[in-house]
Amino acid sequence: MVSAHEFLDFVQVDRPPGRKTEIVAVCNRETRLTLGAIAFYPKWRRYVFSPKPNMVFDAMCLTRVGLECQQKTRTWRGSKEKGKWGGRRVA
Repeated sequence: MVSAHEFLDFVQVDRPPGRKTEIVAVCNRETRLTLGAIAFYPKWRRYVFSPKPNMVFDAMCLTRVGLECQQKTRTWRGSKEKGKWGGRRVA
């Protein structure tokens, strides 16, 4: 498990062969139902959340998912050469 929240668990998913970046499943803590995934989106060069269809989230859960995306992006950028990225911060 990557991290947890009052209602959510963030669970590391095994990488498919050839994939360079991590995938994290966002799950309901009580039911273990997968609500969506956090994965790297190359066009934006950052991690994003892709919810499953018909899922509903409140502001607190969306904030927590957003923070997890930001942390994954920071970690990814930190693993790159500092000069290549110019030390830019993730918003």
